[in-house]
Amino acid sequence: MDQSDSETNPTVVMPNSQPEPEQTIQTLEPTPVLKPQSLVDAATPPNGQIPPTPPDEPQTPQPTPEKPNKKSKKLWVILVAILAVLLAGASAYWFLVRDGKNPSKTAIVKKEIPLLRIANSQGTPSGVYPSGDGYIPDIELAEQTFEGLVHFQEGSKIAPLLATSWSNPDESTWVFTLKTGVKFHTGRTMSAEDVKHSLENFKDNFWYATSGLAITSVKVIDDNHIEIKTDGPDPSLLNKLVVINIMDSKSELKSDVRNGTGPYTSEEEIKDPQTLKELKLVAFDDYHGGKPTVRAINFKYFTTNEEALDAYKKGEVDMVETDTSKEELNAVLRSGDKIIEFSNLVVYYLGFNFNSDESPILNQKVREAIYLATDPAALIAARKASGIPAGQITTVEVPGYNPDITRPERDVAKAKALLKEAGYPDGVTIKLSYYPTSEDAANEIARQLKEAGITLTLDPQGDETYDDVVYGGGAEMFFAGSSASNLDANAVFTSEFRDTPNFSDKDINAAIDDAAKTLDQEKRLAILQKISKDLMDQQRWVPLYTPTSSLIVKNTYVINRDVNGTGLGVYFWKVYETE
Repeated sequence: MDQSDSETNPTVVMPNSQPEPEQTIQTLEPTPVLKPQSLVDAATPPNGQIPPTPPDEPQTPQPTPEKPNKKSKKLWVILVAILAVLLAGASAYWFLVRDGKNPSKTAIVKKEIPLLRIANSQGTPSGVYPSGDGYIPDIELAEQTFEGLVHFQEGSKIAPLLATSWSNPDESTWVFTLKTGVKFHTGRTMSAEDVKHSLENFKDNFWYATSGLAITSVKVIDDNHIEIKTDGPDPSLLNKLVVINIMDSKSELKSDVRNGTGPYTSEEEIKDPQTLKELKLVAFDDYHGGKPTVRAINFKYFTTNEEALDAYKKGEVDMVETDTSKEELNAVLRSGDKIIEFSNLVVYYLGFNFNSDESPILNQKVREAIYLATDPAALIAARKASGIPAGQITTVEVPGYNPDITRPERDVAKAKALLKEAGYPDGVTIKLSYYPTSEDAANEIARQLKEAGITLTLDPQGDETYDDVVYGGGAEMFFAGSSASNLDANAVFTSEFRDTPNFSDKDINAAIDDAAKTLDQEKRLAILQKISKDLMDQQRWVPLYTPTSSLIVKNTYVINRDVNGTGLGVYFWKVYETE
């Protein structure tokens, strides 16, 4: 399992009671754009959004449906299925360190960390940007070494990164002012031509293809300005641009981290990333955001939480992220370390194939019976995980979350009554497809539904068949995970419900299309929330739970998440140690 959930600030658990330096935790809001302090050639867009200017200290921002418990294209794909994560994650660390500027408090001395050894339990990268399939390790690697024009900050807000501001001369035109003096790891200074090249020449890679971008042209206005034209209004363009990285257009290096502008680089070419057991990145001291306080990162790759925790117990890593229950983590926590809990953007759910001929799930009462028969708390416990029950397709951090939707209490008796009303007094049999690493979830769901008269035929699918069966219309019912990691609910709606092999509805299609072109954010939010409600009113899917993740680090390390875990926006360059 991977990712996390919980709407609360991180909880810190320490084996030894000792004071901890203040850590700033952002309150997540649905507002998509940071207000500017000063703007460069930025007029107020027609939708009323005011373009932001760069924060004092630039930081940086992944994917979408995912195979539960498995690195997955789908996790990134929900950017549209990605982004996430922009910003989630991570394995999904999504952390940023903030400087608290309170003159009434004694300044904290920030100590550099020579080497930070990080356990990744999601396997190895599938490639180096712009290659790769958007797995969590791919995202983590890209987010340390590359950057886009913008990134997520303070929860769900868009902030400048390689662009300092932007404006909308009309609904389909965006003019970006570029940050000056930005260096690539190759030593070249970034130019408008590099941005144009990066946006135009990699449309066939996974990152671009799954972002949902509909750019019709990119024009260099001058050395510091580019113009992007889209195929009609695109209110989520900035969200999508988070995962489109800018590369050195003059470099002869192919799929190499040294083509990026990020806070870390590699001293040599990363060959055959899928065979790596570990990967070392070093600080890029010409980084435009400032000198990284973590001087080097060593990613150690594992395929399970158990392997990662074993490496922690042996002292082989300094940091590990896991969705293992807090009780189990406390049992292995080293003296001098702490546990930080944080939430996630992932929602695990039961999906339906509405194109299944004569399947009982085509009857809404059957789907409602399935929903009422599920017990998310018992499912979380059976998986020895942490999480909270989910009642809709997105989490509270994502614009489109509808606070009026609540999850009903489990009611087996009512579920049986619904089956009887649907014409199945003796119960039904349904096939459940899932990824093999979710066997624990499948067995527990089968146990729960059996109590209501719903028998599941378990149908595990491997790497070669999972995507085709589950997302290609070959399943009857399936267990999966979805993440709005670009912090836009419409990406999830589009990926899961707009003319897919599993579902099509003209009214839902129309609403999704309306949200995709509505620039007025208030009106757009209302559309997204109505889609959420309509999908639940018609029981188009069964949300189960959102996982929470825990991060184990030293007590003296100051690490704050900027965005909920998803894989995107994993930053370590401002992590530091206190006395």
